Amino acid sequence: MRLSIAPDSGYSGDMRLLFPLLLATGCAAKTVTVAVPSQAAVEVDTRRVAVVAGDPACRGVAQGITRELGSHPEIVVDPLSTTRVAVVGCSESMVPTVSIQSDGHRTHGWEGRSSVLLVVEAEGESVGRLIGTAGDSTAALPTRRGPLHRALEDELVADVTEQLAPSGLVERRVYPQASPDSSRGLQTRAVAAEAQGDVSDALELAQAAHSLTPTPQLAAYIDELERRLLLTR
Repeated sequence: MRLSIAPDSGYSGDMRLLFPLLLATGCAAKTVTVAVPSQAAVEVDTRRVAVVAGDPACRGVAQGITRELGSHPEIVVDPLSTTRVAVVGCSESMVPTVSIQSDGHRTHGWEGRSSVLLVVEAEGESVGRLIGTAGDSTAALPTRRGPLHRALEDELVADVTEQLAPSGLVERRVYPQASPDSSRGLQTRAVAAEAQGDVSDALELAQAAHSLTPTPQLAAYIDELERRLLLTR
């Protein structure tokens, strides 16, 4: 189930008012679409850009950004453009995880985080930088890191593309059945605050959720909220 929450919808910010809708299908987790400010992290004078991989390790992310920007109705990706987006400083870390069920069954997986630095240049001069982050986890054998690598790369591409050419909408996970003071409950309240445009409260709630149960997804969410607060100062 997907639910759109716009700041002008009259929604009070209390997720409990949405629980009847969210619980309609009987699932514990839902995806909601939240409106966010459509302000690009870096403003440039032209909608014609070139995307280059300044680091061989960033080739996959650069290709993904080229693909996503190329599908934007107002952007033309042109290798000869004097406005360049240089993709540099890619980093990725993964750690194996093991969860033990009550029956003793072990589930192997991976948790990972990645980041990238983009340098935007116009007419040969740097006009801004932005940082993309991603965090994810997956159940997989210790020898299979490929699926998580691809998931992190996709998240990085989505993150930096949204910063360069924001759509004004993002998708969030909420847990309406969770206790309000649990990690998932705090995460749900953070999304509610974000939907109302209160990014500061959303950040505090997300940090509280992360302090209870640290996850790569929450860490990436916190990074995003911190960036948005910096843009409004």
